[in-house]
Amino acid sequence: MPEPIEITTVADRTVLRLKSWLPTPPAGLPAQALCIGPGDWLFVSSGASAPEISGKGLAVVDLSDGLIALAVSGPAARDVLSKGCGLDLHRFPAGKCTRTRFAQIPVVLDCLDETPRFELHVARSYLHYLRAWLTDAALEFGDART
Repeated sequence: MPEPIEITTVADRTVLRLKSWLPTPPAGLPAQALCIGPGDWLFVSSGASAPEISGKGLAVVDLSDGLIALAVSGPAARDVLSKGCGLDLHRFPAGKCTRTRFAQIPVVLDCLDETPRFELHVARSYLHYLRAWLTDAALEFGDART
């Protein structure tokens, strides 16, 4: 019997969007930096408090209340996620992220490790739809644990 896919909501996070002229994110932030475009970054950190970011030429917006992440892991995670987008996720390495359309909605897809384990950052209003879509797509590979 195949191992189930795990789909979990990642809560209590701070998500900041930073736009700058910098080709790399500012150093020293206690957060994971996801490059979503040239000079466009999402900073994701544990906890509810936002780190202080300031400087010339920086625009910072707190998206913590607007975005939420779903973690998808398990041996068939790449196969399940490949059903929802046109990316070749079997060649998508750990540490990479991208903005894409997934199951007809905009997401930021982040490959955390080769387990494989992914996070899909999505607008909160799409959370229930995305969870249902992933649960349904995972049925072919065994039950999805949510």
